[in-house]
Amino acid sequence: NDALVVADPIVDEVNGCAVPVNLLADLRSSTQTFPRLSFTAQEAEAVTRYASRHTLLLSAERATEQMLLSSSPFNFKILHFATHAHAGDDLWSSFIVLRCRGELDALAGREIPSLKLNGQLVVLSACGGSAGRSLSGMGSDSIASGFLMGGASAMVASHWPVEDKSTAQLMEAFYQELENGTRVDHALRAAQLRLASSAPNSPRLWAAFEVIGDGDLVVPIEASLRVRGATFSRRHWL
Repeated sequence: NDALVVADPIVDEVNGCAVPVNLLADLRSSTQTFPRLSFTAQEAEAVTRYASRHTLLLSAERATEQMLLSSSPFNFKILHFATHAHAGDDLWSSFIVLRCRGELDALAGREIPSLKLNGQLVVLSACGGSAGRSLSGMGSDSIASGFLMGGASAMVASHWPVEDKSTAQLMEAFYQELENGTRVDHALRAAQLRLASSAPNSPRLWAAFEVIGDGDLVVPIEASLRVRGATFSRRHWL
């Protein structure tokens, strides 16, 4: 299977959601609000277009922790999260938002190392995925480090808050490079240079992401079959 994509989470932008006690950690309030990420649906479509061999998309109502964990994430070459993330002081106080309506549904940082991944590429298209407390000789104690502990070979994550639309554009260019057989670190660099060429004075739009782990990784993915303008793929929409 090519990719498991989590995108376009349901959020209540007015009332927010209640954060469970076990996720409060360094949060100042037990109620959190997150804006709708309107371009993540477009981003997910781009990912499934370039990585379409048995790609599973979990979006909207289906983007839940239960659906994610029951989908056997270790069976996919790529895990792609296009959603919000809370980067706490360390992995244990961090989480990836899956839904914010009523009560927060999230993949908690403490659960990530137990995912038992098999050398996958994990892409966290969210804010501050590589941010965390620095550990001497071990990098940062972050969501990214959690995925590497969980068995991922490489992680693409951001240093700082990123903008929704430009991130979707960056990720489309990144997957286009991956589909061409480009190794992960070169694919990200090529995508960043592509965006930089049109916005050279706005590095915040393209420079936040980095590769952590094995940058030499090449992920064999299969694009959709295009015949006379039609697109066919073995995509599973959930």
